[in-house]
Amino acid sequence: MVKCMRMTKAQQKKAKVKIRYVKCCKEHEEISYKNLEDLAHKQHEEIKYLRQELREAVGAIVFNNKRWEEKYTRMAKLYVGYKRKYYGLFGAKQMAESMGIDTENYKATEEDKKFMKEHDFKHKETQLESGRIKSQFFFKKKRKPH
Repeated sequence: MVKCMRMTKAQQKKAKVKIRYVKCCKEHEEISYKNLEDLAHKQHEEIKYLRQELREAVGAIVFNNKRWEEKYTRMAKLYVGYKRKYYGLFGAKQMAESMGIDTENYKATEEDKKFMKEHDFKHKETQLESGRIKSQFFFKKKRKPH
């Protein structure tokens, strides 16, 4: 019955389903109390069904909002981390330029290439209580497979 209520008129005609809650007397065009009671009962059943559907829909929306909130929180943390790392690398570039190193036209030497292959690079950012960001750069020798 409930599924018929959700059909459009065209779908009802196609399925040959007619929804009639109330039977009336054709002579007097009046509705009996029994038929009104049946109508009220059927409407009550449909309202209970729709309430349950509404509860499920609201529950799904709340759950979905929590998931998105958690996802955006993780993304914001990643964004802040990458932004700090960018500023740290930019500061290292400025320091290298102040020492006279040409960072725009850099060409790696054989010694540099060998160093990059043998070492891992790690960049760590920490925010101090004063609000300043401390950048640390680590070069660790790679382990050789046995």
